Amino acid sequence: MVEGRLERKASTATAYAWLIWEKGRLGSCELVWIPPCRKKLERDKDYDLPPIMW
Repeated sequence: MVEGRLERKASTATAYAWLIWEKGRLGSCELVWIPPCRKKLERDKDYDLPPIMW
């Protein structure tokens, strides 16, 4: 992920975290790792989309 655009050759070396709070949930928290999956989820046509302008 590169600021403002998608690039096929961009590095995947950046770590990301998603934190989700559920209102009213009781109990302990849970940490779940998402394994590397770029090659499995990526499609050639993903790069044909026009850039998103914020």
